[in-house]
Amino acid sequence: MKKQLLLLFSLALPLGLLAQPKVIYDEIYAGSWYKTVSNNGRFVVGTNPAYTKAYLVDTKTGETKVISDSPYNDVKDVSDNGKIIVGKFYDPDVECIVPGVYKEGKWMAVERPLALNGDGWDGGINVISGDGKLMGGTIPFYDAQTGTVSMTKYEPVIWGEDGKIIKKLPIYDAKQGAGLTYMSDDGNVACGWYDGSMYGKNIIWMNEEKIDTLNFNGSGMVVSANGKFIGGSCGKGMVSPASKPYLWSEEDGLIMVDCPKETKMGYVTGITNDGKIAVGFVELSDQMTIDRHPFIIFDGVYHDFDTWMKETYNIEAPNDSFWSISSISADGNVICGIGYYDEAREPWIIVLDESKLPEITSIATAKADLDINVTYDATSHLLHIQGEYTSASLYNNTGSCILTDKHAKDYMDTSNLSNGIYFIKIMKGKNVRTFKIAITN
Repeated sequence: MKKQLLLLFSLALPLGLLAQPKVIYDEIYAGSWYKTVSNNGRFVVGTNPAYTKAYLVDTKTGETKVISDSPYNDVKDVSDNGKIIVGKFYDPDVECIVPGVYKEGKWMAVERPLALNGDGWDGGINVISGDGKLMGGTIPFYDAQTGTVSMTKYEPVIWGEDGKIIKKLPIYDAKQGAGLTYMSDDGNVACGWYDGSMYGKNIIWMNEEKIDTLNFNGSGMVVSANGKFIGGSCGKGMVSPASKPYLWSEEDGLIMVDCPKETKMGYVTGITNDGKIAVGFVELSDQMTIDRHPFIIFDGVYHDFDTWMKETYNIEAPNDSFWSISSISADGNVICGIGYYDEAREPWIIVLDESKLPEITSIATAKADLDINVTYDATSHLLHIQGEYTSASLYNNTGSCILTDKHAKDYMDTSNLSNGIYFIKIMKGKNVRTFKIAITN
């Protein structure tokens, strides 16, 4: 666990009663991404590229709990109290990756068909209700008549807090089955895909009945916590644009988002309980690394998110662009996502009004800063570490550790490394400090 870097920006515009937002990011997690905000906005979960670690961030304190209880940790959502995290993990009992729940410091598997045991995709949990009593996701299809489990067909399920399946949503005549991507807090409204997760069709379940969305490929991506609004992506398969973001409500039906005309693909990834704010991202060309753009829909009007943050709060992204938005809290107060810069991805969180965050026991205790300084000498190709420490680790821009100093020898030899951006993490006991270093050998 470590204290994250908090960037506080002063407002330069006369914004009346608007609060001063807070941006949270930490360069040591470059390559990682933050995936989901809890319904109440107090917690955010994410993972690193290799799924060896997952993160639980307290948005009020900025502190992070690192989860590495399994060789594989893929987290998808978190309860409002921050005590229950869902996703999938490597289960040593069956020697494969399975859907699971992380609580009380360990992963636990939930009910699923056992016949595969790693020979196929064993499914995962994608969403948890704010109170932690319901979880939704996808598992391989179990044929009760033959007693076999399919490796190519799936079914959407809802688990109870004990990890037992309490409901299977209908898949109708879908040959490849269906998947549950997200659901409301009470489990009565859910969305996802059927007959193929990439070029399959959108599906919405309301009280276990299918709502016809009259579109071709795509997937429902998110349901508001109260179940009144849904967002996702839909299009016409290989026809350009492959997909565009959409919004759905029982009152208005499915409405395509009026996004830039050059959009190749687009997704709504978060929506508030009142339906007034939705977030997501679009890709304006095949070069998603440079042409992916986040957006926010505010009272029905589409805005480029980078521009909206600048004009509304006079805040710019830590590294040029916020790039992609993953999730938003039910009240619209907390937004998370991932930036892209220097050929690396960096997770970020925005808290628009810290006073609106609920009071919950902090997940961590702040650690004192280390009195450390790091310098790079291009002539000798050495990283010099000045100050007392016990170990140091150097990471590349995808988050992989490539050099370690476990003996506090005060330097690292980088002569065999390629030019680029690196991150060095210095530790002394439980205290940690991170530096961003440009190496030019």
